[in-house]
Amino acid sequence: MTNAEVNILLGDCLAELESISMLIRGIGDEAKPTPYIKKYAVIRATGSIETAFKQIIADKIDEDSHVQVKNFIKRKVRDSSCNPKLGMIENMLTEFDDRWRSKFDELMALDDKPKLKGALTNLVDARNPLCQDSCRLSVRDLC
Repeated sequence: MTNAEVNILLGDCLAELESISMLIRGIGDEAKPTPYIKKYAVIRATGSIETAFKQIIADKIDEDSHVQVKNFIKRKVRDSSCNPKLGMIENMLTEFDDRWRSKFDELMALDDKPKLKGALTNLVDARNPLCQDSCRLSVRDLC
């Protein structure tokens, strides 16, 4: 299945991350905005991955479903919040269809699964403290 919207989403994210990388090279690692720009990049990347995998699954299920199923998928998949770790993706696929998980595993075997799993874990591990800290901030903290 090819999902054009997901391809655009991930392409836009990649282009933005490349721009951020050039910006950081230009201003340098020691510049005051650099840590904030890096935090934004982490949140942008993980958010795009999470949105992409949920949209692929939800779009596939929505194809020929009744309105009740579409509503359920909207609440439980599209609008849910979950870390885009490889295990989470695999579990969600398995919950819908073991064959989806098997196909995913086949495709992953063609790639470097340990490297991808490590990269996703590192992104999520970097994002979680940022999101938790931002939830504790008040307007006074920002001024």
